[in-house]
Amino acid sequence: MKLIPTFLKGFTLVELLIVISIIAILSTVGYIQFRSFSSTQILNDSTGQIQSLLRVAQTNATTSLTSNVLGLNRACKNWIVTFNTNKTQASLICQTAEAIPQESEKTLLTLPANLSISSITAGSCDPLLYPANSASVVFSVLYGKVSLIMARGVAGFECESSSDMTVSLKYGSTNITKDIVSCKGGSIDVK
Repeated sequence: MKLIPTFLKGFTLVELLIVISIIAILSTVGYIQFRSFSSTQILNDSTGQIQSLLRVAQTNATTSLTSNVLGLNRACKNWIVTFNTNKTQASLICQTAEAIPQESEKTLLTLPANLSISSITAGSCDPLLYPANSASVVFSVLYGKVSLIMARGVAGFECESSSDMTVSLKYGSTNITKDIVSCKGGSIDVK
């Protein structure tokens, strides 16, 4: 019988199975971490976009930026950010300073898939009369401070909040959320 030299020996089946199972476990853990990181990044990016939309409205109000409505350059009385009832969109609107105010949508921000506005709380507004799915932040010209935070309720009733408004974003079915707080004093913060 011929002896096989030691340098020609291979791996045993058990050794190969152990290595393959370690690779499978590491791949699974890596995939889960990547998905968590990815959803957090999407949430952070969208939160930043909404915060930017609020700041653009605030800046437009403080600089008294005019708007081109129906081909005419008109002064804006208010710059409004409205969170639409479908919970996936926010709009930047110029409300003109005329006897019959006209609203002109300047920017429509649509949130990515799996991301939605989970709740909108406007301080003193009763959530039964003013559902948490439609609210606006109004920046009046010259001051740039939040002059009105309102929730639109049943049958067109509106509620002016005496405190801050919080918009909460949620990613899919996870518990990952971010809050954007618009204060009456003018600050717009992410928590």
